[in-house]
Amino acid sequence: MTIDDLIDEVIDFASGKHEKCMVIMINCITLISDKVPEVGERALEVAVKFWIEESADSTALDKARVQCWDYLNAYSASTNIKDAKYCALRAVICVLYADFKGEDTDETLEFFMKMFELIYKDTDKMINELLLIIEGFKTQIN
Repeated sequence: MTIDDLIDEVIDFASGKHEKCMVIMINCITLISDKVPEVGERALEVAVKFWIEESADSTALDKARVQCWDYLNAYSASTNIKDAKYCALRAVICVLYADFKGEDTDETLEFFMKMFELIYKDTDKMINELLLIIEGFKTQIN
């Protein structure tokens, strides 16, 4: 299986529902949680409240996203893809957008997976671990 196959599998499972895709991505972040800086951990809590618990509004999501970008900008790291913590934070930022059009979900998922690839460096291991999470999520939903 390739990263593109994994992306296609998530998109097919989500059936065009952006919310499902976001929940899958949030679940996948557990694999890199040790790399996420504190600002990202707080932002992820907001994402869980918004996408899973439905107890936060889009304003809270926007605020969390801005805080993450402010953190990256403070370290001149908005384009840094060499440091795992910045890649992990960029992955978290992917789940902090409430308003999407259909094609945006595909592009976001692709970028999200790219951040994972940069963190993992071992693509086969990454795909296998992500696949386990995705399959587990599918089982919970069905």
